[in-house]
Amino acid sequence: MEQSSGDAREAATKLKTGWLETCIDVDGICVRIRRSCMAISHLSSGGVASVLPLAALLEQTPTTALFKEKHLEVMRIVLPAGKRMPAHAVDGPITVQCLEGEVDIGIGDAHRRLHVGDLIYLAGGARHELAAMRNSSLLVTVVLLDPRDVPGIAAGEAELP
Repeated sequence: MEQSSGDAREAATKLKTGWLETCIDVDGICVRIRRSCMAISHLSSGGVASVLPLAALLEQTPTTALFKEKHLEVMRIVLPAGKRMPAHAVDGPITVQCLEGEVDIGIGDAHRRLHVGDLIYLAGGARHELAAMRNSSLLVTVVLLDPRDVPGIAAGEAELP
């Protein structure tokens, strides 16, 4: 199979069964991923969700909350190349893991570049912004806290119990 500079060639085909099959061709090897085309519902306890790379489906996949409970939310953020998420902060600590692509995270005056497999931790109240350098999807975990419950959390100073 023909390939340019090691870039993966991707093709997606909708199957009659309501599944979308993606073939990612890297160096002549096709890795097939099947996903449901149905709407994604929130996970319940014991539920399983795929966080494999979206590949050719990225630009048509919305950001999705995988689940949300009283003190924890896990979501998949989808950012096509060139898109940004403006500066914001949340009360609880968060982690951001890059599932695919490349993202620049601005934290105050500092910037960190996340590549596939990288994970960053941010303390509660840490103001941050995101910019996708390439088509990207991120797994974001947020500890949901009421800032009145932990003094100093809004300034990112508090240690969690």
